[in-house]
Amino acid sequence: MGYIDLTLLGPLSPIIGAVIGAVIASLVTYFIVVRRKYLMFWIIKSNDIAFPLRQQAMLLRQFFSIKIGDREFHNLNKSTVRVKNIGNIAIQHLSFDVVIPGEHTAVAVASARNLDLRRSVQVESKYDDIKIPIDPMYAISTSYLNPKESFEIALFFDGKVDECEVYCRMEDVKIKIRRGGTLVEQIFDDRVPTSIGAKFVRYLLFAPLTAPLLSRRRPTAPRRRRRGWVPW
Repeated sequence: MGYIDLTLLGPLSPIIGAVIGAVIASLVTYFIVVRRKYLMFWIIKSNDIAFPLRQQAMLLRQFFSIKIGDREFHNLNKSTVRVKNIGNIAIQHLSFDVVIPGEHTAVAVASARNLDLRRSVQVESKYDDIKIPIDPMYAISTSYLNPKESFEIALFFDGKVDECEVYCRMEDVKIKIRRGGTLVEQIFDDRVPTSIGAKFVRYLLFAPLTAPLLSRRRPTAPRRRRRGWVPW
């Protein structure tokens, strides 16, 4: 196995150092100094959370239903949307819509670890589930969302296990939507938008330390050429 001899790059060392310094300065400026409005949505896969209870009711030959508020569900599905400000500046007047395509009776509930944030999140129904229970839509809004703050919107609905949709369009705010996984797997990974930049910075910082090791050639013992078969 061959090794790279970096001693040949001696005359270019000042130029390489200047380029690396400029790249690191640019990355630091972008991720720390530049004001970035970045909103991330995680849409957790919908699932039938009442299936085990419904099975038990069938075994006991009992009627099964769940009541949430003034609405009754014969089967209950759940879809969760998590939203987080992963930028470095507060997002003012945050608003977006969540839709469950299809014919459903639905209820949307907001939750957050921060009680003040939970109280500020408004959930407004934009459909009449009695007259036209098709494509139930909810408008979610809050006056502002600070960096690293997050909250969840849980949608409970009946009928087919459909996947929800998120619609968000805000001025000067970068939006990213991710799907799949479980709720535990989607505990907000703050490194998602900066993972590539972070790895590149680490590479640039540690490359000068590992370069001398790569330039050394390890002595290897000469291989003996085997001729024929040697009996035991």
